[in-house]
Amino acid sequence: MSNNQQGKDKERTVIITGSAGYIGKKLIQAVLASTSASVIGIDKMENDCIAPRLRTIRSDLSLPEGETIIHEMGDRLHDAAIIHLSGLFVKDVALSWQISPIEYERDNLITTQRLVNAVLQSGYRPALFVFSSTACVYDGAKIQPTPVEIAYPIAAYGESKLMAEAELKKLVGWVRSVVVLRLSRILGIGDADVLPQDIVSDFIEKMALADVANVSCLIGSGSEVRPYIHIEDVINIFLSLLKNWDQEGFIIRNVTSVNPIRVEQIGNIVGENLTKAGLLQNKLHLDIRSRVKTRVPILYPQPYQEFQPISDSSEDVVRQAARQYTILLKKLVDDSICPNLLTAVERARKPVLSL
Repeated sequence: MSNNQQGKDKERTVIITGSAGYIGKKLIQAVLASTSASVIGIDKMENDCIAPRLRTIRSDLSLPEGETIIHEMGDRLHDAAIIHLSGLFVKDVALSWQISPIEYERDNLITTQRLVNAVLQSGYRPALFVFSSTACVYDGAKIQPTPVEIAYPIAAYGESKLMAEAELKKLVGWVRSVVVLRLSRILGIGDADVLPQDIVSDFIEKMALADVANVSCLIGSGSEVRPYIHIEDVINIFLSLLKNWDQEGFIIRNVTSVNPIRVEQIGNIVGENLTKAGLLQNKLHLDIRSRVKTRVPILYPQPYQEFQPISDSSEDVVRQAARQYTILLKKLVDDSICPNLLTAVERARKPVLSL
């Protein structure tokens, strides 16, 4: 890090909401390791991170107490960077349809409204406000790749995020730069030794169950197409915004890999990794039901060169994640902590409901 960058960081506070979540915990570690900034982490869940220059606050930003917390920061808000990750997100697509729209509105929209109001009423002007939105705002779009101008969510999660984006426009003129990042689905290990809940780990669990019963693994139609990004790429993008961003105003960008991937290919990649690692006792057979209809549409947001992740494609992201997860699970089996793949998955997995 240059002396100029160090001097700039020493005067800056980085405020991260949703700091106990999947992205948040990893981002805190990265900011502390690569900058000299002080970090304030806010989350309604307990955060076990302890480090110099880090203060963690347990508070629900969807409640009035959240605004009070922001007001109490006082002049630390001046020239601060706020990274707003807080919100409700369920990685299991099937489960996400069961969440009440009211829950999405509370955790994604109301949380953002209160945060925006608190910043405007504080009397201090942050330099940067970054909002973690979602590519699900494009679920109903007909144009692919989809530019940021065409947002058409068809589910409560995407709708709540799009409404939260609209709230951020109130900050224009008060905050130097307001950046909305519409993230594609994220893969990769956030917490060490914790298996995230995502499509790759779902496939691993399905294959483990099929292996125990010695039956074929059903993966549906396999025809769904979506882009994925690795969590390391996401963290690097947030860091680049903190260090180098100089654009002003209200900016929306897609954060995605260049090429999407079919679900059938994800299943094949996961199966290859598990088989090569010797974690399956029986030969794997994938049962692809070509006539099974899916509620998940094709999704392909238009990539932006300035935010292009280091991963070359969604296939590359899936392969990275599959290798990571396989290594984690194989260690549990090889160290005799777990007798087989299925119990290793049960031990390592932790549901992630908050970003």
